[in-house]
Amino acid sequence: MSRATHRPHKTHRQPRPPRHDRRTIASVPVRIGIVVLTVIALVAAGIMAANWSALATNNTAVSGLNATINAYNKDTPDLEKLRTAQLQTDAQFSDAQRLTVLQLPQVRKTIAANAAESARLTKQIESDLKKAENDSDSSQTVNGQQGESANNSNDSSDTDKVNKLLEQNKQKIDLKNVPDTSSETAGSGDDASAKPW
Repeated sequence: MSRATHRPHKTHRQPRPPRHDRRTIASVPVRIGIVVLTVIALVAAGIMAANWSALATNNTAVSGLNATINAYNKDTPDLEKLRTAQLQTDAQFSDAQRLTVLQLPQVRKTIAANAAESARLTKQIESDLKKAENDSDSSQTVNGQQGESANNSNDSSDTDKVNKLLEQNKQKIDLKNVPDTSSETAGSGDDASAKPW
């Protein structure tokens, strides 16, 4: 039988390096790459924040635009109130379009389309307001002319009535009974015949 020989196993341990040598220091190209990636990540985060902010402003403005459209479609909308609301909505769309350089193309197109729709509604409201003001002015002018013609017709009818009464009175008055005032002014001296009434 053979005897297995067993050799003692010696572990070769290398001495540990000093603690300050254990840190791995990255090379210069690796450090530059890390800085570049960090800057790119920060720029991307800034662009995303700008897009998110623009979309949030756009969504607020779209809500205002929808409310204005609903109010405009009523039978008798308050055009002054709608114009004020639309001016605020247009300002919100203008704010949303402020940083177009940083916006993604889809975001830019969406905001531009909504802003164009809002501008169209604003022009329509302005046009309706001018039309309403012109109608109001013309109706006031027509009412004034009708009032004047009514006054003129009333005046002419009153004048006609007075003239008719005068004609009737002339026919009833006997001129022989009317005292002659010219003889009194000549100094007839007869005070008994002169009556003041």
